[in-house]
Amino acid sequence: MNDGFIKVYALAVCFAALTCGAVTTGFFLYNAVKVVVPEATMDPYLTSQYSSNEAFRGLAPYPGMGDGPMSLAVGPDGALMSPGVPTPRDKTDMPQPSDQEIEKLRLRQLDAAISSHRGSAQQGMILQAIILLICSILFIVHWNLCKKY
Repeated sequence: MNDGFIKVYALAVCFAALTCGAVTTGFFLYNAVKVVVPEATMDPYLTSQYSSNEAFRGLAPYPGMGDGPMSLAVGPDGALMSPGVPTPRDKTDMPQPSDQEIEKLRLRQLDAAISSHRGSAQQGMILQAIILLICSILFIVHWNLCKKY
């Protein structure tokens, strides 16, 4: 077989592996920042909802206040409704949670959002580590092939 063709093929694979590795390294570093400082990379709209009790009260009905799984039910007038989520009619009849309850719920929801954000970044880092491993193997094998020819 033509040695020049094999060398060009090996160098092309090395170039592709380096390019893929460089891009993947960038994503890996971004995910590392997401794990270390999740608040810096979270959606600002999401974090603003949990920034104060007043902002969190604007989310009523408050996330996490329901009991059990949310399922649709049919109300007395035949309209679909979700148990635990007040309809506009009965929202005023609901007892309003105290500031301490809102604070506790708001912080719990914020911690859950941060934990979810951090977890998705960790999953991404695992995927990117696998891609970097494959790129490294491809590069080493084809670089040695290039040096041989």
